[in-house]
Amino acid sequence: MKIIQDTPTCFESEGVKIEYLTDKGFICEAFKKFADPNEIRAAKTRFLRMLAEFKPHYYLSDLTKFVGATSDSTAWVRDVWMPEICRQGMQGIAVVHNKDIFAEKSLHDVLIPQNLSCFKIKDAETYAEAEKWILAQMAQQRGI
Repeated sequence: MKIIQDTPTCFESEGVKIEYLTDKGFICEAFKKFADPNEIRAAKTRFLRMLAEFKPHYYLSDLTKFVGATSDSTAWVRDVWMPEICRQGMQGIAVVHNKDIFAEKSLHDVLIPQNLSCFKIKDAETYAEAEKWILAQMAQQRGI
């Protein structure tokens, strides 16, 4: 795994980028290609540090270039990472889906077994739609 950038607000490797968007107040995750289990774990662990530091309640997951995950990655995300983002106060996830059947199965394996009552999930067709939903949720929380 080659790390391209690792700062308090951004982790980027060859396969994934996780960034806290300071101007918008949420975390954005974008898969760029296949990411191996170590790369996914490193990125998601960095995500947890951003979540603890900046305390955003929403994140956008852009999976349009996601190729799928190994069962090891899926199990760790499902059993460790998802419960932790719930514990840390995540309230909503907007997901821009990949139309690939194997990528959808990986996502299904992570989301379906979870008790996801701790946050809302928005299925979006585009990044713009996902971002609009998150910003509307944040404005509603602030009473705007």
